[in-house]
Amino acid sequence: MESSKQRSFSECNFLIVGTVRNCEKTIINEVNRLNDIFKKANKASWLIVESDSVDGTKESLKNLKLKLPYFDFISLGRLADNYPERARRIAFCRDVYVKEIRSRLEYSDVNYVVVADLDGMCSDLTYKSVLTCWAKSNWTACFANQPKGYYDLWALRHDYWNPRDPFITFKKLHNLGINAAKAYKTAVIDKILKIDIASTWVPVRSAFGGLGIYKYEAFIKSDYSVKGEYPDKTCEHVTFNKKLGKSISDCNLYINPSLVNINRSGHVFQLKLKYFLLKFFGYSLFKKLKHFKLK
Repeated sequence: MESSKQRSFSECNFLIVGTVRNCEKTIINEVNRLNDIFKKANKASWLIVESDSVDGTKESLKNLKLKLPYFDFISLGRLADNYPERARRIAFCRDVYVKEIRSRLEYSDVNYVVVADLDGMCSDLTYKSVLTCWAKSNWTACFANQPKGYYDLWALRHDYWNPRDPFITFKKLHNLGINAAKAYKTAVIDKILKIDIASTWVPVRSAFGGLGIYKYEAFIKSDYSVKGEYPDKTCEHVTFNKKLGKSISDCNLYINPSLVNINRSGHVFQLKLKYFLLKFFGYSLFKKLKHFKLK
């Protein structure tokens, strides 16, 4: 396939992919919003991988397929029995669309693959914010920003900001005898930065934040699989981006501060709520509250 470096947004072909589970309440609005944005390109196709839904997600996907051109989805049924660990299950689903990207003839003309969360995480995305990605041409992938607080620390790897899994760091610090609330604040809360939309692009080793735009070749060079037993609670985006960095010599991954998918994520509130529970109720009681289970 020809290089897409010199192509403008309107000349490019996009494939929008994602994994969904129990997204009946958000899927139609999210798909329509992104479809309105990317239909300004030369072509926008869709491939959604669904599993383990117990609501009307599959029916919503069927309706979308009837209404939208180039929209497709794959339903994998119940995977939780074979893959009880959520992170492993999501990685499995993502590798399904990787295989489809590599094998389907209709995707051979794709220039960019857009990986999107469709559970409300793209509610503030606009055409203008997406277009800012074309201010640069030397990127392999660029990821979204949440200016009221960057939440996706699990997928983020940055040498100074967040060099390793912050939730593992929290547990390691706590195991050293550090107060749980203090350890959580150091490992997690203090890393929830507010990145101004006018800031320069942030080079990273990995990120996601609910939206990532990759050049097509990334899905030829990388995938979400790991050799041997899947590491406990491993973020699939870290796996993909790490393998991508090893496969492409000039791999450049960025957070684009102007690519705002949601101004204020509810995930930030959840992280701060966990800190509140640790601070005022202690770790023992916190562990019993399964609804707020730490990653």
